[in-house]
Amino acid sequence: TTKISGCMYIQCAKCQAHWCWQCGDWGGIKNKPPPHHVYDCNTPPTKSWVDAGGEIFADDGRFMFYFERSENHHAALKFAEENRRAAEEKYDQLMTGGAESSADVIIAAAETLLQCRRVLQWSFVWAFFE
Repeated sequence: TTKISGCMYIQCAKCQAHWCWQCGDWGGIKNKPPPHHVYDCNTPPTKSWVDAGGEIFADDGRFMFYFERSENHHAALKFAEENRRAAEEKYDQLMTGGAESSADVIIAAAETLLQCRRVLQWSFVWAFFE
């Protein structure tokens, strides 16, 4: 299975198993219960991580938790930038065809996605230092 974009909770096209791209937990086949949704992976696993406060750099695992999620969103941001370039090409095609209102919606959607990806990426940096 190759993950190109989208949700971290995916399904294998070959065996139909569901799994979490973030941690690798899988199930839903062969009497194994389905795995947790990726939401569980994005929640810090222990209260002590959240309460680290003054000893913020004392736990490398805590740093890696937030770093990995920030990097995941950074990769998604790069993908969204590629989508924005594709939207610009589609915009040009629609404008020459006289579909201006549709063209504007495509560009606005691509811009909104870029803004959301930036916020999501930096939210994990903020959460680490919070």
